[in-house]
Amino acid sequence: MRKSRIALTLAAVAAALVTATPQAAVAAPDPLPTAIVATFDVVGETFRVEFDDPNEIEKVYAAAAAKDGEQYPFPIGTIDWSGPGVNTGYPWHLKDATMVDWAIEWCDGRPSMVVAGVWGPPTYCPWGAKVVQIEAVNPRIAAVDPVVATFDVRGQALRVQFTDPNAIADLYDVEAGRASMFPMGRIVWGETQVNLGYAWHLADAVMVEAAAEVCDGRPSDIVEGKWKPANFCPWSAKLTHITKG
Repeated sequence: MRKSRIALTLAAVAAALVTATPQAAVAAPDPLPTAIVATFDVVGETFRVEFDDPNEIEKVYAAAAAKDGEQYPFPIGTIDWSGPGVNTGYPWHLKDATMVDWAIEWCDGRPSMVVAGVWGPPTYCPWGAKVVQIEAVNPRIAAVDPVVATFDVRGQALRVQFTDPNAIADLYDVEAGRASMFPMGRIVWGETQVNLGYAWHLADAVMVEAAAEVCDGRPSDIVEGKWKPANFCPWSAKLTHITKG
């Protein structure tokens, strides 16, 4: 089970805490989703958090089932400024998120208040966050079939085969609008049945949120003897469709 990065005792910070009445467990779906994205409402603003720990997922469902006037757990997590991830509409997302019954006051606020250079705490913990939607997302499982993803890179088509389960799950997250990522892989020279129209294809492909500029470009820029990087990572690649392959 993932642990919150805030480790404080009630005795030491009693004056700075907001508490909640313990809540009876609410039965989650059976089987429990491997991962979920929960949408929370905070004073009329919404933000989204991914959970993949079974204990935390159960707490999310418990919070969603709370009746008006009942106390319920709320999310806390470390702010990751690398991109929105599942938290579309914001330049950040929460990682290592857990559901808690109390937290220190200085990480409370509305999602719109979390601004780089202005928001001081490394964590975010909106006390009044209410679960308004729960979505099951693609589980990171070991046994999945390979897929071929087609991308548009500034008007040029790029086709990439993905075999890694995590990369495939990332692809479906991008397709569903839960993440903003682009492909990166090792260039292998030679005719291919995947990246049609080119004398190369990408191997060991993954989906990433950032990469070194040196491997960015268009598919037509990759010419043997002229393209120096070992990898290709087109930042502007837009996923157009996914097929089994």
